[in-house]
Amino acid sequence: MTTTTGTYRPIPIGELLEMLRNDGFQITPDSYRRVFAVVNTFFPDGLPVDAADQPIESARQELCQLLGPVLVRNETEQERFAKQFHQLVIERATAPPQPPYHLLLRHPQPGKGALFRSFYCC
Repeated sequence: MTTTTGTYRPIPIGELLEMLRNDGFQITPDSYRRVFAVVNTFFPDGLPVDAADQPIESARQELCQLLGPVLVRNETEQERFAKQFHQLVIERATAPPQPPYHLLLRHPQPGKGALFRSFYCC
């Protein structure tokens, strides 16, 4: 997304919270509410990126520092959080976006009702 003040990338908060939950973090509905409140307050346009479409380091660190206290309960979780955050925000940011293949086809299970299909549009 481009604005008059710069270029921004959407912050994958839902994916981050799911990764953390799968890694054993206690993610509650209140966690979602608090995280989205932080992001909407401090990064309403998304994460600012540079000319190479990479997240600006100072903004990435600020976001990590703002979200850490909301989600982390101890020092061990802090290290795991930082690793997961870096993996999602930095490493995946360099990869081109992929369509959500898991949504393309859903096969019905016997006796479970109708077949639902979602399609990825460009």
